[in-house]
Amino acid sequence: MAKTWMWIAVVLASAALLGGCSSEPDEQDQRQTPEKKQVKPTPPKITPLPGPVDPDAGGDLVRRMEGETPIEVPAVPGPWAQARVGQWVKFRGASGISLTRKVVKVDADTVTLAVSTPIAGKEITQETVVGKLVTTGQRAHAIPAGAKWSAATVRIGDRDVNCRVATWQKSVGGEVRGLRMYLSSEVPGEMVRSAEVDPQGKMKIVWELVDFGI
Repeated sequence: MAKTWMWIAVVLASAALLGGCSSEPDEQDQRQTPEKKQVKPTPPKITPLPGPVDPDAGGDLVRRMEGETPIEVPAVPGPWAQARVGQWVKFRGASGISLTRKVVKVDADTVTLAVSTPIAGKEITQETVVGKLVTTGQRAHAIPAGAKWSAATVRIGDRDVNCRVATWQKSVGGEVRGLRMYLSSEVPGEMVRSAEVDPQGKMKIVWELVDFGI
């Protein structure tokens, strides 16, 4: 008899649980529950795209500059100022790759160089144009004004080349590196060697001239 009453209690409890979870209200609940209005979502505000750029923007700055006295910055001979057709230089990089620059055209203001390097067993050549003159203060070899200069002799093949050497420091990714550039007027384009110097003073050659023709 006790088991029977226990079974009835379980059934009633289950029925009450299912009834409480039902999603359909009875008639009394339907009468008491006000009808819900559907609310349409508010569309997001879109920022309009800017209009066309005013071609006269910055005109005030231009007008102020018009009152200033223009000056001519003097030009000085650059690394290729004395270049002649047929001259060439050949470099070897730190990874063993070679690079050759050859003068193929010279006019009053510019020099055209054919730059060749072997890639995947093929010689790839592209032409680049450089000016004979550079303005005073322009860093033709990316050498900063505060560099220290010295002299050195570098052996290229069977020739001794007299060089002027620039040494400076540069911060790369938070690390200070020493850089050194060897230049010589005896070589087309002047560049003889570029190198990095570690804090212990050990030099790693990045590009080095291995031969040249004048």
